[in-house]
Amino acid sequence: MRTKSLLLLLLFAHCSLLWAEDYTVTSPDGSLKATVSFTDGKLSYSVSRGDRAIVSESPLGLKLSTSNLSESLELVEVDSGTVDDSYTLPVGKRSQYRDYCHTLSVTTMRDTWRQTIMSRLYDDGFAFRYIIPKYGGHTSVVLTDEASLIRVNNFKNCHACRFLGNSGGNDPNYPYEGLYTQYTSWSTLASTGDGRYNSPTLVYNGKDYLLISEADNRSIFCTSLTKAEEEVGAFSYSWTGATKDYAEEKEYRISCTLPAYTPWRMVVCGSIKEIFETTMTENRCPPTTIKDLSWIKPGVAAWYWG
Repeated sequence: MRTKSLLLLLLFAHCSLLWAEDYTVTSPDGSLKATVSFTDGKLSYSVSRGDRAIVSESPLGLKLSTSNLSESLELVEVDSGTVDDSYTLPVGKRSQYRDYCHTLSVTTMRDTWRQTIMSRLYDDGFAFRYIIPKYGGHTSVVLTDEASLIRVNNFKNCHACRFLGNSGGNDPNYPYEGLYTQYTSWSTLASTGDGRYNSPTLVYNGKDYLLISEADNRSIFCTSLTKAEEEVGAFSYSWTGATKDYAEEKEYRISCTLPAYTPWRMVVCGSIKEIFETTMTENRCPPTTIKDLSWIKPGVAAWYWG
């Protein structure tokens, strides 16, 4: 009987290893740690600073018109590495930029679809994006939603700019401009309008500030909105589709040729000074395709964006 019990215990432990796998990556200075977990066919992630949770376990995955890549997944491949590149910009926060981070890429499969989640961990934050590669004879895909959440641990307050749409007769070119309001109550944040806010959104957890934003947003993706979900501290990315929707709740469908890349979902973590000085957005955007940059000067840029 003791032998049989031992065999059952070993079998259970073996199955547990198959059902739950954790993959960790740390920032270059070791201050931040991100863990991607694969459990029962689902992917999730969490982020911590030392022994303090910053982002609690949050789901990952894209949803397609023909398949849900946030559940019933098979793990295909996990890769880690380092990015360390330097570049210059004609104007900006500094004359020399360094893109220095540790990376983790997880590839999963469901049916004949593959999905890769690329993660980047910096000393001052993290970013991730989805890729649907050419695989299984597919040449295009229709994206309908993403399961991504950012579950901020120990939410205290945030500064957010409400997405107005054209409610109240506003000019339809106006919805991405407006004033930021401080919200100290999650129920007020989630119930104001339809709970969607312009990017970026600044959150405070009592120790760190978290700037929720995105980068490398181009081509057929419009700027995503930050949405406060019912669960306290849980933010999602609400798509605005290929055209402006002005706060209507509807299903958004984005048709892509393969390989398809989503924008980087990006969170800067740290003090206000660190958030102000971050270059994560610049690092996560590709080099410009404009050949002649001689016309860009600090004075011109300040006037143009002024």
